Amino acid sequence: MVQPTLERYYHLSRPPRAAPKVTFLDLPFALRRRIYLNAGLPTQSAIYLNYVPLSSGHCDLEYNSDNFEQWPVEETVSCRSSSLAHFLNDYLPWPKIHLNYYCVCLEKQRGSMYPECKCDLLPYQLLYTSNTIAEEVSTIFYSENDFSIYRTGIGGLSSISRLPPQALGRIKSLSICLNFFDERGCEFGPGSGGKSERLFSNAKRHDERTALKEWQLLCQLLVSHLEIQSNFLKLFITCDVADFEIAEEFMRPLLHLPILKECSVRLGSPFINQSQLLTKLARRIVDKVTNRSAQCDFRYQDLPKELQLRILEYTELVTPFHLVWAFNTDVARYIESPYYENRTFHSSRSIDSSCCRKCSPEKEPCACWSGQAAFSTTCTCWKFPLSLFLVNRDMRKDAEFIFYSKNHFVLQPRKWNYSEQLEIYNFLTSIPANGRRYLQKITWSLSDLTAGDR
Repeated sequence: MVQPTLERYYHLSRPPRAAPKVTFLDLPFALRRRIYLNAGLPTQSAIYLNYVPLSSGHCDLEYNSDNFEQWPVEETVSCRSSSLAHFLNDYLPWPKIHLNYYCVCLEKQRGSMYPECKCDLLPYQLLYTSNTIAEEVSTIFYSENDFSIYRTGIGGLSSISRLPPQALGRIKSLSICLNFFDERGCEFGPGSGGKSERLFSNAKRHDERTALKEWQLLCQLLVSHLEIQSNFLKLFITCDVADFEIAEEFMRPLLHLPILKECSVRLGSPFINQSQLLTKLARRIVDKVTNRSAQCDFRYQDLPKELQLRILEYTELVTPFHLVWAFNTDVARYIESPYYENRTFHSSRSIDSSCCRKCSPEKEPCACWSGQAAFSTTCTCWKFPLSLFLVNRDMRKDAEFIFYSKNHFVLQPRKWNYSEQLEIYNFLTSIPANGRRYLQKITWSLSDLTAGDR
């Protein structure tokens, strides 16, 4: 007789299997991302890669980017800069260097011995939790913020080469300013766009040759990190020049970059010599690096008339704004709409106030093509498309139909009118006869007419 096992009599039960543990990494990425952001990880912020001297006794020019060992050592580093350094510094250029990155508090209190920084700290502790979390946090930080680097800032353009490995391959928005600045040194950050001392020229002084060499090395670095990532990076370039030849030399390295997602190039103000040539050069370069210059394989005039008119509706002939008209008066500074056309609508607002502010990242030098010798794929400023009216008679007729039938025209009241005639009369007699026939939307305010006029 076989002895049965004890389990048969005592029914020894095994402990229940423990439920699998749910870890932080098992959460959906969208939820993990929200947790990172709630922990203080910045997004859609301006991150400056150059250093800022804190002590008032240190001159910006003392920081020679080619000789890190002789850089002055700052006594105090803000908590904001210390937390940001964990994200930006793969290694410091010299172990004794303790410098501050740009933040609003340091800019307001620059020169004081011990300024108090009240900016939010970055959650750098996330970088040391695990490799997976560090990878996710770094990707969000570099891909969802706008990075800026200034050639005359402390560290120069070499500041971008000291970023952690793979950082350049994750950056989606990068602003590069190559301008000269005044003797006060690195005035980068908000409000620095108008402080340039002089323009690049063909004189090829030592500092100009050095700037060109640094720019070429930076482009080579970008190519090495972006060679397999086309249509990825938004690149914004500011390089104010004095003549066309030096502009071509600075723009040539850009042609070796892969296809960019967005790009803006600013080469100077509209008041310098050869501004029109510089604007055309900026547009040609931007079209080339963003692949906007691809040739079409069909003739526009071979399309049916319905398709031709439909295509014209997607040009600048149709504006998303009200077109304000006044009779020979400077009403631009008093009314809300900033969009005018100087030939037909006789008033125009100042350049600064009429810019869409989308041509370049916030707080960076403006690259608006309507007010600078520049061109940007992100600019939404409107300008009267005169060229469409000058192609031929058929195109002019179609352009007039679309322009006057699809736009909303606003006529200013009598108080802005220097003429004895009514605004509606002056407007209708100042536009072409075809325009009067095509008009569909007009707003004319009668609030300032006298009883006799009505």
